[in-house]
Amino acid sequence: MELCPKKCIHMEIDAEGARFPVIREEQCISCQRCRKVCPSLNPPVFHRPAEAYAMWSEDPEVFSASASGGIGTELYRYALERHWYVAGVEMDQTFRAVFTVRKDRQALKAYRNSKYTFSHLDGAVGKIRELLNAGETVLFIGTGCQCAGIRNSTGDIRTGELYLVDLVCHGMPPERYLREHIEAVDRKMGKTAVRCSFRDPDFGTEQFVFSLFDRKGEKIYSRPVLSEDVYQVGYHKALIYRENCYACLYAGEDRCGDLTISDYKGIGTKAPCDFSHGKMSSVLVNTEKGKRLVEGLTEQRRVEAYSRPVEEPIEGDPQLQHPSFPHKKRALFLREYKKGKGFEQAAKKALRWERFLSISHARKIKAWLKRLLGI
Repeated sequence: MELCPKKCIHMEIDAEGARFPVIREEQCISCQRCRKVCPSLNPPVFHRPAEAYAMWSEDPEVFSASASGGIGTELYRYALERHWYVAGVEMDQTFRAVFTVRKDRQALKAYRNSKYTFSHLDGAVGKIRELLNAGETVLFIGTGCQCAGIRNSTGDIRTGELYLVDLVCHGMPPERYLREHIEAVDRKMGKTAVRCSFRDPDFGTEQFVFSLFDRKGEKIYSRPVLSEDVYQVGYHKALIYRENCYACLYAGEDRCGDLTISDYKGIGTKAPCDFSHGKMSSVLVNTEKGKRLVEGLTEQRRVEAYSRPVEEPIEGDPQLQHPSFPHKKRALFLREYKKGKGFEQAAKKALRWERFLSISHARKIKAWLKRLLGI
């Protein structure tokens, strides 16, 4: 869309709430540039990971506020100290997640923590091309498909230097779902949220607590993942992703980024550990550029890094083996949503058993049984 010389591609929203590209044929000159850069039609070169690390930030503030080990923030900080540009996702007060390209330290806070919704590359592609053409260095952190799009869209540029870090991704829900969910919560609470956190640091980011905040910064809503928050349950149960996510080209062992980072799963299954840590990042080194990034982080001693067998994080994380499998009630969810029922009602209908068997309900049932039995 951004690279089209006639600007004849625009995005529309389908019945499932997902964006898709539409070409205005009367303006198209059949230059085929869109086909050449499309990562679905032309996947980039994939790399087999050569090294693996368990890693976390030594900075307590970064570590506590980050989704896993804080390595994304440390990579951004490393880049900014070298006067590179950094590209990442920030979320505005309308809950639109969008990539920005920045060179200021405020980006560290804006980009931090997970954002479990669709994120827009609109504007970022052109900006990154402009910077590379000017001889600048850019560090981009995004999902595998986004890294693939950036690599294809900048492949004709021979100046500047681009570092790509791909995040292990379960899938992206259409952004409309998150907005509809927050609007439903606002109505229920009688308040208006302007900020959200999918892994609220106040509860420990490893707990996946979804929180909403008003304009004063006050917390107006918090729910852990295994409770009645249908968005969180729908996300983690693979109910609400875009349809293409269930056939993702990038959910596998071979990677398109210079580095791959994620929560570390499977630690200690392939080799003994002489360390113990609550949260840590898995870092897969896929290229020589990726190796330079890791060496830069470790030389500064801002991270703890332990070399691990490459197969350990790969075999420990299903998303490094195959795409997410759709929830058994996905067809029901889509059917209800397309009827105009809205996200909240469609998700509640599809997830009624998960909600009934959630931890919060289990606690209520246990308390009820105690009262009934007088114990």
